[in-house]
Amino acid sequence: MNFYLKKVSTLLCILFAIHSQAQTNVSGGIYQNTTWTRSNSPYIMTGPVVVFPGATLTIEPGTKVLVRETGNGTSVGTNYLEVRGTLQMVGQPNLPVQFEGETLKQRRDGWYGLKIMRTQGAVLRADYFHLSNSFYGFFVDNGVLPDSSVFHQCVWKTNGYAYTAFNKSIFDSCVFQNNMVGLSGNLLPSATPWITVNNSNFNGNDVGVNPYGSHAVIQQSSFSNNDMAISGIGSIEVNLDSFSNNRIGIRGVQGKVEQSVFYNNNQGIVDASGVHIKNIILQGSDLGFDLGENCILEWSVVTNNDTAVQINSGLTFGSNYPIIKQNKICYNSQYHVVNGSNLNLNLARNCFCETDSASIDAKLYDGYDDITRGLFNFSVFDTSCTTVLDVVEKVYIAGTQLATQDLSLKASIFPNPGNDQFTVRTNSPVTKLIVRNLQGQTVGEFQNRDSVLTESWPNGIYLIEIQSGKNRDLLRWIKK
Repeated sequence: MNFYLKKVSTLLCILFAIHSQAQTNVSGGIYQNTTWTRSNSPYIMTGPVVVFPGATLTIEPGTKVLVRETGNGTSVGTNYLEVRGTLQMVGQPNLPVQFEGETLKQRRDGWYGLKIMRTQGAVLRADYFHLSNSFYGFFVDNGVLPDSSVFHQCVWKTNGYAYTAFNKSIFDSCVFQNNMVGLSGNLLPSATPWITVNNSNFNGNDVGVNPYGSHAVIQQSSFSNNDMAISGIGSIEVNLDSFSNNRIGIRGVQGKVEQSVFYNNNQGIVDASGVHIKNIILQGSDLGFDLGENCILEWSVVTNNDTAVQINSGLTFGSNYPIIKQNKICYNSQYHVVNGSNLNLNLARNCFCETDSASIDAKLYDGYDDITRGLFNFSVFDTSCTTVLDVVEKVYIAGTQLATQDLSLKASIFPNPGNDQFTVRTNSPVTKLIVRNLQGQTVGEFQNRDSVLTESWPNGIYLIEIQSGKNRDLLRWIKK
């Protein structure tokens, strides 16, 4: 390389280094339309920034904003971005707008958050962004955001209260990680938010979702390593979701939980009242279900737990008793079902995968074990859960069905584990097979077929929903 080329090359390197180290310090009021550009990024918020009415702050895709930490995020005077006018921070899938603490990346209260002052007419347009290290995330004053906010591929990481919904809000392919509370509703009488979550991930939060008086629809999402995945007051519809390695999967809410999997949580669904649980696979918990008034547990597979099901001690005579029917409750190390109440309950429409009534009864904790508890009636099925061999009626319970042969489609799947193909056998023609992975994502749907080729599928565990007319069953298949 000649001297001239070396000189040009050196100059280009210097210019590149200067450009790569560019930063812009910002603080104070924004009184006219202003744009924060990617080329001048990162922006260092050395103090609070306020966007005044009539002004718009536009933050370009790919722009990073670092907020200088000034102490506890709840303190007056802590750094924040307050919006009284308009904030437009719409990134792109590969160029998100980013807000995070300047240096303390593990703090959940390094700065206050984004203050959206709806009482002063604030407008928020936000999508494809990452927000970290704030205490309040998005804080909305007593005003309510217009319906509806839609967020794509957004990330809330290491915040206090990451996002509180003040309107109908949709979250698609978002991540909530290591927050105190990831996603929360609210109890404002002026707001009736309906929260919809699709294909999102909640990991390492104290609480992943707290409906807090709202209604949350959560589909095809995963919850892992949270202290409590879903907890609080309010109602939920959970469908095609996975819960793994949480201390508590779902606690204290009402609604529906369907076609989902629970693996290796300390507790699965507890403090349940008014919850309809259907087509669930639950394994590896200290306690699978704690069921209270007006709960239904049906068509589920509850195996290899310490205690599979517990009847809540708060139930009394006159309560709407929980209904437990058409489940496979098998191979639990301590108890299949524990009666915490003094009510007599019918378990006769459940299979315990054992053919000896004494062995089953040893894992049913009721009035035979503690005279303060009520009694259980139960049935003995064969090991395939297709045929009733015996009925144990300890007490007469009016209006209940002791035994039934309609526990399922009597379906089986082979080979299991398998590799290139699986075949389903049932007692009636298969009309539809729906195959999902443990993240709740649909791998395929197959009409009027009982055999499926799987050569292109990755190894792992799959849930096979089998339909025949109005009847259905849910099986687990392993590809190796």
